[in-house]
Amino acid sequence: MKFLERVLISLLVVAPVLFAGVVTLAPRPVQLTEAWDKVQLYESNNQGEKASPYYLTILEFQPWRTDLWERIALNEYSAGNYAEAVTAYQSAEESHKISLNGLFNLGSAYLQVGDLKAASSTWLRVTENEGIDVEKLALMTDQLWKSGDFESAAKTAKRWSGRDPQSVQAAWTAGLLLSTQSLEGAMPFLAAARNGDGIEAARANQLLEVLGQAALQPNQAYQMVIIGQRLADMELWDVAEEALQTAVKFDPEYAEAWALLGEVRQQLAKDGWTPLLRAKTLNPESDVVISALVLYWRRQQKYDVALAYLRKLAGRYPDEGSWQLEIGSTLVEAGDMIEAMAAYQRATEIESDDPQNWQSLAVFSATYGFEVEFYSLPAITRALELAPKDPQVLDAAGWVYLTSGDMEKAEQFLQLAIAEDGDFGEAKLHLAQVYIETNRLYLALPMLKDAVTEIDDRTLALIAQRLLDKYFPGQ
Repeated sequence: MKFLERVLISLLVVAPVLFAGVVTLAPRPVQLTEAWDKVQLYESNNQGEKASPYYLTILEFQPWRTDLWERIALNEYSAGNYAEAVTAYQSAEESHKISLNGLFNLGSAYLQVGDLKAASSTWLRVTENEGIDVEKLALMTDQLWKSGDFESAAKTAKRWSGRDPQSVQAAWTAGLLLSTQSLEGAMPFLAAARNGDGIEAARANQLLEVLGQAALQPNQAYQMVIIGQRLADMELWDVAEEALQTAVKFDPEYAEAWALLGEVRQQLAKDGWTPLLRAKTLNPESDVVISALVLYWRRQQKYDVALAYLRKLAGRYPDEGSWQLEIGSTLVEAGDMIEAMAAYQRATEIESDDPQNWQSLAVFSATYGFEVEFYSLPAITRALELAPKDPQVLDAAGWVYLTSGDMEKAEQFLQLAIAEDGDFGEAKLHLAQVYIETNRLYLALPMLKDAVTEIDDRTLALIAQRLLDKYFPGQ
């Protein structure tokens, strides 16, 4: 018994030492140690993408370190290796070791590799998390919108607006995207946005009015056409396309909807001829269809075809001078200034009390070098008699006098135009040109800065920017 006790006691004392010795005698594998060293080296030098293969080596030896998958994924994502990032993030997600930011990046990586469905699904899960910040909600909305997933973008925008109820941009975006899906769903967001400041508030008010008009129409296709037209007027082409695509789904025989869809798709640099041909087949005599065909053939520089359609419309409405203005504008593009002049003059003869006709004649003749005393000045004088406070007419008067070299009168009328409309970018551009011509550059600078941001016409805005760059580089 005494012997057994001594043996047992000896074993109890020696066994831990032996066990410790065994552990010590089992060194960490060299490959594993080297992998950790490489990881630390590359991570500390901001070369995380080079660490990824060594993380994989570590996972071979320590497969329980599933937390490393997100680290690999982030490195690949940061390096722009989106396919590899998707694979790594998926492994992290399967291991339930993915963070909210990782899930956000996974959605973005899906988008980069062209898997819109997976991106949308992932990001919608992100929006449900209370920890997501509004900046990421705004970014997800924007990316889903640009990718053409309007339904998911609208859902994300709603969440964004809910998290940031004071944001006019969030409310406007939610209302805009919902306008092609649910009139009732869009209205509360647009109503909230219009109470704010800035361009989004103004646009929200315009769109809300149109939704109110559309809601009175029992025909859903017509509702979408009304909305699509206004969105096109606002140059929100992609959302307009969505509305018009919805319209033709509701009514595949709706010629005017197809015609408008063709025009919008051209604005997006897409195939506009296919829907236009469908419209023409369905109703070749429709005014809307013919007008869309005019625009199409003008862009193709087939002016004879465009003019044939325009003259057909002008013949239908002989009492409307606006068709003669369109004929004149098309003839200008075709380079036939003599016939263009005749068309502008016919417009004033048809509707002699319409200031726009006289204004158009004055601007055309002044721009293209017709006798100022005989054409431009009498025309602009008549326009001013008919609409003495119209900013457009006042701006036209300023342009006529600017081109004729009378800087004093040009300045007078342009200042009056800006007094009537303080955001009139075209008038500010013309006034800046007067200041440049009269060597008052210090007065031209603020006019050009405003003009660049206020002018909607891309060509005129570019002219303003070029003048700004030429005379005030770096401003």
